[in-house]
Amino acid sequence: MGKLLDAVRAKNGNTLDPAVEKLVTGIEEAFTELISTEVKGSEERNAKAMSDAITKVIGNLPQEEGKEAVTLTDQLRSMAEKMDKIESQSKRKLNNEERFNLRKKLEQNKEAILEAIRSPSPKEVDINFSAMRAPQVMTTQNVVTGVDVSSALNAVMDSEISYIRYPQNFVLDIIRNRQVSRVPEARIKREQTSREGQAVVVPEGGLKPLVSYTFEDKIYRRQKIAAHMEWTEEFEMDFESLFNAIIDLFERDLLLDWQNILLQTIISTAPAYVSTSLDGTIPFPNIYTAIGAGILSIQNMEFNPNVIWMNQADVWAMNLSQDSTGQVIIPPIMVGNNQIAGLRLYSSSRIDQGYALIGESDTWREEHTDFISRIGLINEQLIHNEKTIVGEVFSLMYQSVRDQGSWIYLDISAVMAALQRPAA
Repeated sequence: MGKLLDAVRAKNGNTLDPAVEKLVTGIEEAFTELISTEVKGSEERNAKAMSDAITKVIGNLPQEEGKEAVTLTDQLRSMAEKMDKIESQSKRKLNNEERFNLRKKLEQNKEAILEAIRSPSPKEVDINFSAMRAPQVMTTQNVVTGVDVSSALNAVMDSEISYIRYPQNFVLDIIRNRQVSRVPEARIKREQTSREGQAVVVPEGGLKPLVSYTFEDKIYRRQKIAAHMEWTEEFEMDFESLFNAIIDLFERDLLLDWQNILLQTIISTAPAYVSTSLDGTIPFPNIYTAIGAGILSIQNMEFNPNVIWMNQADVWAMNLSQDSTGQVIIPPIMVGNNQIAGLRLYSSSRIDQGYALIGESDTWREEHTDFISRIGLINEQLIHNEKTIVGEVFSLMYQSVRDQGSWIYLDISAVMAALQRPAA
């Protein structure tokens, strides 16, 4: 097999049409014959000699019915164009984002790659990366969609923007918190673990009992809640009002996400209802009685609950409870002025329907910075007229292990089932 044929096959994925293979073989043999005969003279004579040599090897090119004969030059040009097209389709340069993600993956797999290079025997390293992501650089083409304003007659752009609605959060309105210029990396809290002995009445000259205490140091670490956004300068210039609104949205949504993280932290550490003396004693349990049992379970741990969080659907189900005759049930515990049995009531869809979060607000501590934003350039944004804004909040939230019984995450249906008095 000739070297020319090998090279053409390698460029074409090692597969060739039989007719093309025959033509390439003929060209290679014609070259060999042309060189051996040492044809000299003008370029036209050399070209004719080459054509005659190829024709001698592979015969005349076929002529399609109703069309002119295909010349050797046309056939070779067609082959070259097809091969260029195949080569161009098999190559694609990585864009900036793909290069950035590839660099990240290479950095993450640095040790494995170095190990493979140093290994005396061949060793494969799999590196999978994707440049696809849901958020994207905001441009004039991908941010605003909908009606083509230029085609609308007498159209006036409404200056008020309609935003996506999000659940309300009240975490910082409830737990103890403060804003500081710098949040420490960690906070160490010394917590009591036990007490041995107790005071008793001692007669004159009697031995006084020994009392001792033990403590344990717990460390709580700072968190950073952050995000970034990218856009083109053209978008900033063409949609100035919308751009300013998006910057405000970016800050609002990051703060909302941070608040939700704080709420989920409280929920994740709150234990479930276990039992109280009310279990099996209520003939007709409802949401009111379930909440009462939850309050009692916290009070049994020597805490004083003052806050309750519920899904709004459960709040309305509680307020509209009816008896078997359709009469609205007036609860024995006060429901009004956003209070239930002296607990401040907050409703939010952040709380799962069918659950209630009850607790003593002062047992949680939190400190945080103000919202921090910075605008700058990353990667190759300068040459692409792009910018980036980074937003972040530093927060340190903690609760003593001894205080974890001060909150519960109440499964209302499960508690109602526990309260149900057995049938006589």
